[in-house]
Amino acid sequence: MRNVMTIILCGLPTSGKSSLGKALAKFLNLPFYDLDDLIVSNYSSALYSSSAEIYKAYGDQKFSECEARILETLPPEDALISLGGGTLMYEASYRAIQTRGALVFLSVELPLIYERLEKRGLPERLKEAMKTKPLSEILTERIDRMKEIADYIFPVDHVDHSSKSSLEQASQDLITLLKS
Repeated sequence: MRNVMTIILCGLPTSGKSSLGKALAKFLNLPFYDLDDLIVSNYSSALYSSSAEIYKAYGDQKFSECEARILETLPPEDALISLGGGTLMYEASYRAIQTRGALVFLSVELPLIYERLEKRGLPERLKEAMKTKPLSEILTERIDRMKEIADYIFPVDHVDHSSKSSLEQASQDLITLLKS
């Protein structure tokens, strides 16, 4: 890893892309772009104030096009980018980040993902996808896709996303991985 670069975090919902991304960006003094937040700032209105509401209003195809468009228009500077849990299932989004930097899959064992989703609730994109497939199949497809295209796989089962020290340690561990 060179001194500064763009790092792109992908992973299943609840894997900690946003919390670890913010901590890592602060640690590396990089701008942080959370795709869900960018969707809201670019497409919100008086009617829609969250990415979930925007997803429900636009549907999967249009929402995916919005994600890809935002990724294509991010400044070319080095940064830390946190993707949505289903972003990389859409080919145009992958093409937008494919040569941008190091793609890191934040890996979490499925039982822990299920536990977290039960507490937090399912994202709209998963609810919609579950109309045609079981949740286990959807998550397995996403895991397989991310493992296939990621430059690095970084297990984060042990990271306490509410603990500053745990996030700092995970940031240091991820930097070590990127330097290897």
